Amino acid sequence: MTGAVRILRDAAGTRTTFEELEIGKHLGSTEFVVTQAQIDQTCDRLEDHHPYYEVGSPFGSTVAPVWMTYLVPRMLFSQTYSVRGLFYKWGFELLAPVRPRVRHVVSATLTEKWVKNEREFVAYEAVCRDEAGALVYRSRRAHVLDYIPRTAPKVGEGGIGTSDARTPEARAAREANWDPDWPADDSAGETGLIEVMPLARRDTPVGAALPPVSTYLSRKRFLLRQQMYFRSQNPTLHVDPNAARQEGLPAPVASAPDVMALACQSAMQFFGAGWIQGGQAELTSVRPSYAGDYLHARGRVTDRQEQADGSVRLLCEVAVVDQHGQTKVACRVSGTV
Repeated sequence: MTGAVRILRDAAGTRTTFEELEIGKHLGSTEFVVTQAQIDQTCDRLEDHHPYYEVGSPFGSTVAPVWMTYLVPRMLFSQTYSVRGLFYKWGFELLAPVRPRVRHVVSATLTEKWVKNEREFVAYEAVCRDEAGALVYRSRRAHVLDYIPRTAPKVGEGGIGTSDARTPEARAAREANWDPDWPADDSAGETGLIEVMPLARRDTPVGAALPPVSTYLSRKRFLLRQQMYFRSQNPTLHVDPNAARQEGLPAPVASAPDVMALACQSAMQFFGAGWIQGGQAELTSVRPSYAGDYLHARGRVTDRQEQADGSVRLLCEVAVVDQHGQTKVACRVSGTV
């Protein structure tokens, strides 16, 4: 039986209520530097391999997959509010690559909250700049506070995991996102350059298909993918059946950014450098994904726009569906040629 009440107190204390969310609240700023070992681990965990990530790129170094831009803004949000829930929407504009060994600064602000279908939502926006102050990306994320509708009282308690990072101890516990035993010297990073011609061209017609991308969430692979990122001493809705049921879910749920990454992988194969610098996306999680789901990203070009600089922007629609035809993620993506 799934949860009948929403969780108010978990292993870290009291969760944030909808009323406590303050529109316009600055969530802080933080610096981060990506390493090649972290890029390699991300590519391995997501089964998303591309020479631009792992060997070299036209930008003078390897570059980070767009999935890696998710982590830091979420941490800033967790330092101010304790919201577990589920990831709902992810929008971004990629203006420059995130490169290893470059100091980046991310700042974020809570921008919106609303109620839809008896569920409570919150959104925040983030910007990232490099060490010279140049804008690298803009991002907007939205979360649903509880999967259980707001008509259920928020009084539940349990020793389940949290997204809280409001204390130094909690932040330290959430920083262990990377495998400390990963061999950083066992890497192809910046050992050469493999030219990859993008499939998108100036004359690519409306209706052209994007490359399909698939993965199977076997039980073993599902747990491995979740545990490699969601490192917690307490059970969470991503790895533990009882914790998932307390949160109103029938089983542990896949990380929504992981599922959205399939659409980004298809866009990367299609646009190449025009995705890394110039990519835009609006990704919406339609329903959760679980172990046993076979996920398949398929898309097509829906429009083309001539840009002032002479380039062409191709607008595309991509859907991530399972083997039963259910849409898991609905996406609008675009890139430049």
